Amino acid sequence: MKLKKKTAAKILYLLPLILLAIFIFLVIFDRSGTGGKSPLNELLFGYEVEGFVYYPISHRNYFFIVISIVLLMTLLLVIVLNISKKKSNLISIINSELSNKNKTIVSSINYGLMIQNKIIPSKSIADKVFENNFVIFYPKDIVSGDIYQFFKIKDTSYVVSIDCTGHGVPGAFLTIIATNSLYKILDNSQINSPKELLTKLSLEFIKSVSISESQNYNDSMAVSICSYCNNSKQLLFAGVNSKVMLIKNNTTLMLNGSKNDIFNLNETNSETFFTEQVFDLQKNDSFYLFSDGFHDQFGGLKNKKMGLNKLKTLLENNSKYLVSDQEINLKNEFSHWKGDDEQTDDVTLIGIKI
Repeated sequence: MKLKKKTAAKILYLLPLILLAIFIFLVIFDRSGTGGKSPLNELLFGYEVEGFVYYPISHRNYFFIVISIVLLMTLLLVIVLNISKKKSNLISIINSELSNKNKTIVSSINYGLMIQNKIIPSKSIADKVFENNFVIFYPKDIVSGDIYQFFKIKDTSYVVSIDCTGHGVPGAFLTIIATNSLYKILDNSQINSPKELLTKLSLEFIKSVSISESQNYNDSMAVSICSYCNNSKQLLFAGVNSKVMLIKNNTTLMLNGSKNDIFNLNETNSETFFTEQVFDLQKNDSFYLFSDGFHDQFGGLKNKKMGLNKLKTLLENNSKYLVSDQEINLKNEFSHWKGDDEQTDDVTLIGIKI
């Protein structure tokens, strides 16, 4: 159907040119008139006989045909120009509407970014919780589906990294739900460990998104929660669908969070649903929380994912440096690996050195 419409439009555009070509052909090549001239030429300019110019009556019908052709050409040309003008105006209107809608959408997303930036802790807050830290935070789009928090409970420092399903606006909405759930828990509950916080956070998140049994709901979150007590020098880790890398005494340990689906969590199984790991740390030990956006980034010479092994090597090689230098080096490594490729996902990498 579309092909037929396109063909008809092309014929309509070409028809005036075809008629003009016929007109020119008749003037130049038609020799059927008196004296071997074109009847059209005779009609327009006459023909001379013994010093007198005659305009043949026999060609009167020919004249009407020519005039009809000229009028038809003019009419078709007006129609074609009118159609072109309408199409041009329609395209301009559509482009204007799309531009205005795009500006409105981008403006709304930028406002969302302003809101999200208000719930992301500043560098000064992070430094008060963990003296030696860095954060690499790259949203894939304007707003992010990743979020993180630093806070203290008595003499224990906490860092939380949350990677919500998706990125952009849908992911950002989930980060607000997750952050509000976290604030609600911290305001109303006494938290003693990452495991306890993770359990309460997951239950509150489930309640907030209001999932019914018949609903196929894919929105979820991967969470890493680490706490460090300055008195006991112990690191506690609890997580779900996440990993934390610990470099301790020049040995690298990959800490794995629980693989459970948080939507299977309920009040009955909450005590055993998540696990918690404990490690004694000493000066210059480091640990790193990260979302999968860093090591899932495509790039390199073969345009493949970076992978956990390369990330592990990068962190091992940089762990001996000051956190400020680590941040610079890892940002450069990520940028070099990504090159001109599109960013795959939201990226969060948090490094803390004891």
